[in-house]
Amino acid sequence: MPALTKILQNKLIPWTQQNPAKRFIITQSRMRPIDLPNGVELVKRKITEKRIIVKNQRLYNNSRHVTAYYPKSNLVEVQKYKLMCVLGGAIDYPISDYSIKCDANHFIFVPPGLPCCDGSQSYVDSEKSTFCNVLFFLLHPNAIQYWITRWPPEKRPQTENALVLDQRVISLFHTLMEEVFVHDAALPLAQEGLLVAFLSLLQREVNSGRIVYVQNDNPDAVLLRHLNPEESSDFKTRLERYIKANISKPLFIEEAAREMFLSRAQFTRTVRQETGMSFNEFLNAFRIEEAKVLLRDSQWTISAISSFIGLTSASYFRTFFRKHTGQTPSEFRDSTIV
Repeated sequence: MPALTKILQNKLIPWTQQNPAKRFIITQSRMRPIDLPNGVELVKRKITEKRIIVKNQRLYNNSRHVTAYYPKSNLVEVQKYKLMCVLGGAIDYPISDYSIKCDANHFIFVPPGLPCCDGSQSYVDSEKSTFCNVLFFLLHPNAIQYWITRWPPEKRPQTENALVLDQRVISLFHTLMEEVFVHDAALPLAQEGLLVAFLSLLQREVNSGRIVYVQNDNPDAVLLRHLNPEESSDFKTRLERYIKANISKPLFIEEAAREMFLSRAQFTRTVRQETGMSFNEFLNAFRIEEAKVLLRDSQWTISAISSFIGLTSASYFRTFFRKHTGQTPSEFRDSTIV
């Protein structure tokens, strides 16, 4: 049984019945003690070292989208939403120019790009506790990754690193995070409702065994240990969802592999098995179908359609479309007019 099952049943879901918004810690680049829940301490600790940018962000093993780091401060910038649930003990957790001190039963919301602890150092608040247990959720485009960290380190700090792939759970979590960071409209009841719904659907997925475990050996490597038949059959759907969400951007095998939580070799092999095509062939076919829909059902210009499907120019789009269909975009559009 996954450890998350007991955590949801015995802690997180019961906590949501006790005005959880009063224990929300919403982090940002500038924070004030007055904005934090009672009992939470905010300690100023300004970052003084130089910010180091990660140059090759397309490598699949940079799975958490680390874009910059501060090696002396043990901080990283991750371009994804993160939620931390303090399960036990007390933490002294560095975020940006601060350190947040709190005990169990707190939810810490972290926006994309805010420097936070890289997990390499213990963040137990030694003044209040000898240990801490923290559950992390990280929002990827096509999955929610969660892992449970336990300190002190001699007791194997990180355990149960897994992915949730259900789109409804992902959408709920994304909506929750966006709602929390709308600072000009405090809606605690809406935030609490979204948290309850997210945890409830998450519990269903975990109880049904619809999670995928990932390797823990490298803290930045997220490679699938296995794909069961159900998840394998859904690979094409998840790949299509990823391409559709990013179709206007340049798409590369390394980036796609990372978003699908596979090495390049695993990704290339799985794409061929599930679609009968290479990644580039599948991507081109997807772009052609999107272009056909827009040519048939919209009044968009050729240039606009070209940009939308991620091609560099209208002239290249004409060449690309004719190569794959035998017609120019204008000829195809004219042929669909009744």
